[in-house]
Amino acid sequence: MFASRYVHRFPLLHCRRSTVAIVVAMVAPVLAAAAGLGLEVSNWSVEKMHMQRAADLAALTGAMTYNNETSNNVSAATAAQDAANAAAALAEINNVPGPSSPAWNTSTQTLTDSNLKVQVVSNYQSSGQAAVTVNVTKTVPLTLSHIALSNSAVTISATSTAALEGSGSGASTGPQPCVFAMRTSADGGTGVGAGGYISVTAPGCTLRSNQNINFSGGGSFNTGGLYAAGEIDIPTWVTVSGGKYPNDGVLQDPYKSNTTLQNALTAASSTTGSNIACLNQQCGLPAGAANGTFNNSYCTGQGTGSVTCYLKPGHYGAWTALGGGPYTFNLSPGLYVFNGTIDLENNTTTNGTGVTIITTGAFVGKNTFNWNVTAPSSAQVASTGGITGVVLAGTVADVKSTDGTVTKPSLTLSGNPQFLADGVVYFPNGTFDASNSPTLGGSKNACLEILAANIKLSGSTYLNSNCSTLNVAGFGSNPGSTTYSAKLVQ
Repeated sequence: MFASRYVHRFPLLHCRRSTVAIVVAMVAPVLAAAAGLGLEVSNWSVEKMHMQRAADLAALTGAMTYNNETSNNVSAATAAQDAANAAAALAEINNVPGPSSPAWNTSTQTLTDSNLKVQVVSNYQSSGQAAVTVNVTKTVPLTLSHIALSNSAVTISATSTAALEGSGSGASTGPQPCVFAMRTSADGGTGVGAGGYISVTAPGCTLRSNQNINFSGGGSFNTGGLYAAGEIDIPTWVTVSGGKYPNDGVLQDPYKSNTTLQNALTAASSTTGSNIACLNQQCGLPAGAANGTFNNSYCTGQGTGSVTCYLKPGHYGAWTALGGGPYTFNLSPGLYVFNGTIDLENNTTTNGTGVTIITTGAFVGKNTFNWNVTAPSSAQVASTGGITGVVLAGTVADVKSTDGTVTKPSLTLSGNPQFLADGVVYFPNGTFDASNSPTLGGSKNACLEILAANIKLSGSTYLNSNCSTLNVAGFGSNPGSTTYSAKLVQ
């Protein structure tokens, strides 16, 4: 009875309670969504901080990996891919979803997958400055705020760039090397080795090794100096001019940042072309006339005891002349790519001016082998092709045959060959072996620089680095004291 009188006496109170209940019922979901959104925005901020930290650490790791590898004369192309892989692995450790099937693009030096992108830049803010940029993304599901939002998840991303910055005395100093053994002791390098009788004449240029320089025998070294990261062991009765500089640090590969050369070396293993095979006064050049292939009409005198062949730039397989002869090969200016071995023996002479030759296999010259080939200058490259200053180069990667055998592209000279090249000979992953008394260079040679993983010498060697007309890379024998550190710049 009291309750009835109470409600009857205060009808508005009952009405207001009903209204409040309705309003609360209507507003509660919105309030809950707003509260959930607030909590999730806070969670997104935490995730964003974690993602940014992951990107920063990954970029720094990538930059330091690139520096460590190039400091040990790993090619720029390989170092870039290794740096990207290291950055991706570090990002995964920091809870970025791991790359399931990352794709590596050699031309752009970029690793990508659905949640990650790593790019290595060779010339970031200045020429030669390397940097690594990392972009990471992560999908975060919505829990409460999806009541108010149409999405069931949000994507959070972060980007970071780490660049290598140098400090110290700067670039390499000392005379230009004309012999440079680039492999370090950490990579199994043997340095520059020489034996027997040797006469090295290298006015104004030096012999440089990232390992040791060892010689046993007699002779003389008339050079601008001997420089080595390790020891220099030469008998006291051998004449050495120009001074000896052991324990002189590691010198960088001056062609690791030459993208034209490095890309050509990388692409060589995937090129196709027919073989050039010469035997018993016959030279079977491949049929056709396109892309570096020629028919037998380009060879004269076949079967008569003296064969002359004319080659033009293009893609080939192997190039062999193993018996008979003499054979003379006249090369037109431009770029020649051989996806196979070059083996020239038994009275072969090769002539060419403005020529660059790249091979994926071994290079062998012996038994009256004569090589009179000059690299192209910048002007010649612009008109006929080739790679400025480079006369002969071997690929930077190991070669794997179908039976699983692994070989390193190397250059071997023996049997009193005449190797009178003008330009840079570049075999960064193989040995330049002239240990069987060949004649390297000559007084006519204004420029002959030999850069290889390891180098063996003997006999008469005449070298020079007067290469200004060929526009080769300039670099010194002493690495200086420049050190590099990775710093976040973005």
